[in-house]
Amino acid sequence: MSRLDADEAFRLIHHYMVKVEREEVDQWLKEDPAVQSDTEGIMDEAWMYRFNAWLQCKGTAHEMGIDPQTKIDRLLDEIDRLKQEIKQLKSEKLLLEAELGQDPF
Repeated sequence: MSRLDADEAFRLIHHYMVKVEREEVDQWLKEDPAVQSDTEGIMDEAWMYRFNAWLQCKGTAHEMGIDPQTKIDRLLDEIDRLKQEIKQLKSEKLLLEAELGQDPF
């Protein structure tokens, strides 16, 4: 597997991912323990998968290094958001059923 430096990694990540900012890559480089333990300061291609996972978890309850209370707060926020989404979807379903002339019961 070929080895990449941080600038090449940013270009590769930016090429394959939508709206990736250099600041996000820099933040990941500072926060990921595997990056910190790399004495050569060079990343291999498998780390692109690590970055993708980090980016997907950023700001969620699954973010690396957050305290338990923050995790709980984020999970509660997600539950509230999902309940609201369910409510909205049920309303849309009823409207669509009415348009089709279907009895919802």
